[in-house]
Amino acid sequence: MSHIFLYRPPRAISSSCLPSSATVPLSITVFSYSERPGTQALKIDHVVAPEEKHRRSQQLLELSDEKTRAFYARHIGQTMPVLLERPKPGLPMHGFTPNYIRVEVPHDAALDNQLVSVRLGDFNADGTALLGAME
Repeated sequence: MSHIFLYRPPRAISSSCLPSSATVPLSITVFSYSERPGTQALKIDHVVAPEEKHRRSQQLLELSDEKTRAFYARHIGQTMPVLLERPKPGLPMHGFTPNYIRVEVPHDAALDNQLVSVRLGDFNADGTALLGAME
């Protein structure tokens, strides 16, 4: 028997039980169980090798990334409100749409902690956010 524990941020994954037009991604963090004294894991007859645990975890994280990118891509071209956060010095600003799409815009100190209307463009260089243009 295997167990999957779900925890919100940092990764997103959709589920086959949700409609493909879901407006908010489900998030996943992968935890490999471990056999520790005093835990129920010690009672499980079948022990999964550490290498297999790692392989399975990597598969789930790759699926999560794939689903996140697909979710983000469905929103390219839309205009949405984004709450911008103050960046570290020298870095672009980031924020989130109401449905948790991470958005990147050029730094503008006047926009710290402001809700702005942003047109969502393509992925940023590292693929972790959509580039945004102020409307």
